Amino acid sequence: MTILKQEGLIYAPARLKRAFWNTYNRRRFRPGARLGLLAAKIVSEDGLRAARRLALVRSAWQAVVPGEFAALSDVESLRGGRLVVRVDGKATQFVLSRRLGGTLVAAMNERLGNPRIDRIDYRVGSATR
Repeated sequence: MTILKQEGLIYAPARLKRAFWNTYNRRRFRPGARLGLLAAKIVSEDGLRAARRLALVRSAWQAVVPGEFAALSDVESLRGGRLVVRVDGKATQFVLSRRLGGTLVAAMNERLGNPRIDRIDYRVGSATR
């Protein structure tokens, strides 16, 4: 009754009140979002977060690795403390894993701000971005 009073329809005919309530309910209550739309939004937001994180790790990799090896390698993924890097050949893999291995993990963690990386795995393949 208070809504009808606020709208000045307290003494209006029943037909006019019904018409008011039909439009009032449509204005006030919006249908809920569909699950598919919500899921797509959540997935796209997670994807954006992952892409930003990977871009951050890639820039840290380019800053930490010596220039000649940064051009021959590319970060693929970071999951569960395991960084996967694609390198152009076995020679690059040897230098990065054996010669610079321990220092790269420490330098990457220092650059990223917290110990995110436990180990670095290398995959031989095309290192183009």
